[in-house]
Amino acid sequence: MKQTLSRTKVRIYQLLLTSQQRGMTKGGFHIESIPNLKKCEQLRRIGDKMKNKDIRDLIGGIVLIVIGLFAAIHAQQYELGQLQRMGPGYFPTALGLLLAVLGGFVAVPALFREGTRVKIEWKSLLWVTASILVFAVFLNMLGLVITAILTILAASMASDLTWRGRFILSGCVALITYAIFSFGLGMLIPIWPWSY
Repeated sequence: MKQTLSRTKVRIYQLLLTSQQRGMTKGGFHIESIPNLKKCEQLRRIGDKMKNKDIRDLIGGIVLIVIGLFAAIHAQQYELGQLQRMGPGYFPTALGLLLAVLGGFVAVPALFREGTRVKIEWKSLLWVTASILVFAVFLNMLGLVITAILTILAASMASDLTWRGRFILSGCVALITYAIFSFGLGMLIPIWPWSY
């Protein structure tokens, strides 16, 4: 029943648009006198224009603006200080505002140029999300080295690497991670499962 009604509405809309091209509807009313149809036509035109815009850069720029403004607003709870004596809130506020401005430089030009259609790589999205969850869940249980190996193995499932390449990549990233966090930063992170 709903499908029949929607088909009927589409047909009526098509007839009214055809009548609009002739100048008047069958009853003698201008199409502009029917506000909902005029609004639908305007929305359709806007949608057609937005389909061809550079959506990737537009969304990316908006995300940068939101993150930058959030950081700058959140940093207001700390003392800003002055340029000669910066307080703890000065640097996050400055970086947040800079990030928001850069986001504007990315987003605004995207409104005026055409871009390619956004295609979501579901396999990549799922595997990379899974790798983040693996790291969050297993870091305290298995330690940094084993967790880094499992994380990189999960993330590399999104690519076309061979199993040999995945294991080599995982081992190298685990060694670099171990060197950075243990020796470079001196952080007290459990390295192995028995490091507690």
